[in-house]
Amino acid sequence: MIFHAFGLGPIMLPMHIPVLFCGLICGMTLGAICGILSPLLSGAITGMPPIYPTAVSMMFELCFYGFCAGLFMLLFRSDKIVFIYISLLMAMIIGRVAAFFVQGAMLGFQNNALKAYIDANFIGSIPGIITQVILIPPLCKFLFKYAKISYESNLKGEVYD
Repeated sequence: MIFHAFGLGPIMLPMHIPVLFCGLICGMTLGAICGILSPLLSGAITGMPPIYPTAVSMMFELCFYGFCAGLFMLLFRSDKIVFIYISLLMAMIIGRVAAFFVQGAMLGFQNNALKAYIDANFIGSIPGIITQVILIPPLCKFLFKYAKISYESNLKGEVYD
């Protein structure tokens, strides 16, 4: 709510961080669930994002974020920082592509749809994307190393050892 009070929600992407983090730490199932519920609950409780079309589109985007982050961690089977970064970046790309198609399906693909989407979801949100790339992988690595959370436990659907 603080980010939205200052008009920084679409720029800093505060809802994306916990979803990506959940997918990387807890696995694809919990990451996907977190991605679906986050925009719906936030929209219902705070009014931000508006349920249609923004929260609906974000449901798909964040679901793909959480699911893909967990999926790539599962595929790499490693908690090395390079694999955390790759998992994060791949999830971010796939989630944004999914959101583009969902928004296009809801609002119609028009001549300038791709340019408008890129301007709104890539160019305008560069500070949030940079924050995610800087913040999330070191925090995940810290938890894997010092908090006794194992990337292997998310393969079995267990968060803690």
